[in-house]
Amino acid sequence: MEMDLGTAIIGIFGTFLCILPFILIAKSRKNRAKQLLNSLTKIANEHHCQINQKETFGNFAIGLDELKNTVFFYREAKDKVDEQYINLADFQSCKVINTNRTFKSNSGMQKVIDKLELDFIPKTREKQDIKLEFFNADVSLQLYEELQGVEKWSKILNDRLVKK
Repeated sequence: MEMDLGTAIIGIFGTFLCILPFILIAKSRKNRAKQLLNSLTKIANEHHCQINQKETFGNFAIGLDELKNTVFFYREAKDKVDEQYINLADFQSCKVINTNRTFKSNSGMQKVIDKLELDFIPKTREKQDIKLEFFNADVSLQLYEELQGVEKWSKILNDRLVKK
């Protein structure tokens, strides 16, 4: 059985067309993460800090300067930008706020997460809590790695707050 050149070219072209969307999506995510990290680095530079630990998610990035014990947060949602600089010396702890609702379905009770936030509790009552929004169902339709991310960063930051 012989395969002619035309069939081989069509097969290669068809395979390329199937793979192309995945390549474009991966490149887009990589560029988006780079843009978020650049914005996060810009905030750190404005405060004369250097980011040692960092992580990006869909529409936000979070970073930590271990030497100066500060946290940086950058988030873009629709036409709103949220930039935060947090000096951990002003806070006693941070906790995860998981706002969810439960509803009844055919397979039983289902829990849906509406919002995930990292809440910084200040040492004094004069200062207000600072909340970093990791997920909001009104902005993003689907939860990806935000739940694991908010729990991971809560542990990292609480470990730093306890050591002080």
